[in-house]
Amino acid sequence: MGEKCSETDINAPVDPETESGETAGNGSTGGGGTAEIPGQNPSPETPPVAPAPSPAPVQGKRYTFPAYQTSWELPKRMYDKMERYYQTNIRDFTNTRYVTIIDFSQHSSKKRFYLFDLETQRVSRYLTTHGRNSDLNNDGFADSFSNVEGSKQSSLGFYKTLATYTGQWGHSMRLEGLSETNSNAFQRAIVVHPADYVQEEIPRAGRSWGCPALDPDFSKAIIERIKNGSVMLIDQ
Repeated sequence: MGEKCSETDINAPVDPETESGETAGNGSTGGGGTAEIPGQNPSPETPPVAPAPSPAPVQGKRYTFPAYQTSWELPKRMYDKMERYYQTNIRDFTNTRYVTIIDFSQHSSKKRFYLFDLETQRVSRYLTTHGRNSDLNNDGFADSFSNVEGSKQSSLGFYKTLATYTGQWGHSMRLEGLSETNSNAFQRAIVVHPADYVQEEIPRAGRSWGCPALDPDFSKAIIERIKNGSVMLIDQ
């Protein structure tokens, strides 16, 4: 990567004509990451099953959340925070079947990307990255966050998923920050994209430039479910 490479050009669309879905603001390009392969060896976990194709969600339909389960390893405060926000702000979202919670209190070896299918009441978990400068000592824990362009840090808060496009990393999805702590997410090109440094075979996820990157084996199916107007919470 050249010295002038920034968050907004590391994962620019390959072709403007590949843009799909709803219009995503001012046309900023997608964010990316660095292909780091950390060397820890945590206990193996059961590989997740990629979501199967499903019908398009009913726009604006109000769903109920599945009953909280401690087996999810998700803090109940995050579950409650998302449920309250969803019920209060549902009119602001068109894809109301799916919600996503990313729990950055967990180590990067854990499946901390939670995909809730509110129609089937199923919760699936996947590996995901945090920003390299959110974890300067590379111990696998994100402990600092920023809303500043060029910081290469993750941003906490609520997001709305936007359109998909094809970028350097492949099939990717733009995000709009809805909180004071992530209001520059679109301009910073914080997006969801596949990355080869997020894989089941690697002991833990590498570090991105601020994007919640996903295992390429699952990323497209996940993106196709949550794109175009679903709510996401990144918290710690």
